Amino acid sequence: PKVIRIYNNTFERFNTSHDYDILVKWTVETISYFSELGFPLLTSALVDRAILPKLKSFVTEWKYQYNDGVSPIGSIYGLPLHVVVHPWLPFIRKPIRENLHRDIRRKLEKAIRTI
Repeated sequence: PKVIRIYNNTFERFNTSHDYDILVKWTVETISYFSELGFPLLTSALVDRAILPKLKSFVTEWKYQYNDGVSPIGSIYGLPLHVVVHPWLPFIRKPIRENLHRDIRRKLEKAIRTI
C-alpha cells in the first residue's frame, strides 16, 4: 500500500532514462526483497496494482517518432518502448505478459508501416 503509493508518485516524475533506471533498480530491489522474505502476495500486489497499470498506459500512449531523424524514441517520456517494458517482464505473469506483447506488437507493426 505505501510502497505502491510511493511507486505511483515516483513513476510520474521521471523524464530521462537515468531517472527511469533509478526507479527500475529501486523497484526491482524492493520486489526481490519482498520475495526473499516470503511475501509473494505483496510482490504480486506491487506488480499488479502499481507496475502493470503504468506499463499498459505507456504502451497505449506510445507513438513512434524520431528524436534526431535517426534514432527512434517513444513520445511518452522520451523513452523507447523496450527501455520501459523489458525490466518488468520477469515479474509479470505469463497471460498478462502475452496481452502486453500483443499490444506492443500492434504498436510496432503500425510504426513499421509509417516508415
